Amino acid sequence: MSEDKSVVEKAKNAFEKLKSEFADESPASALDRIEKGDLTYRQNQGDYVGGKLMADLIQCTEDQIARK
Repeated sequence: MSEDKSVVEKAKNAFEKLKSEFADESPASALDRIEKGDLTYRQNQGDYVGGKLMADLIQCTEDQIARK
């Protein structure tokens, strides 16, 4: 029975190591290491709704400037 526990513990440790390796190699972890101020909205995990809102705000501002 203790042999089974040892195998389970080794499997858990191996799984944790594998998860850690995947996390280190993922694009998300690379994103954490770069300066986000240099990214576009979309690259900085923006979505369509936010992009549409920003486009509408820009259009509204341009319209107000054109009326002056």
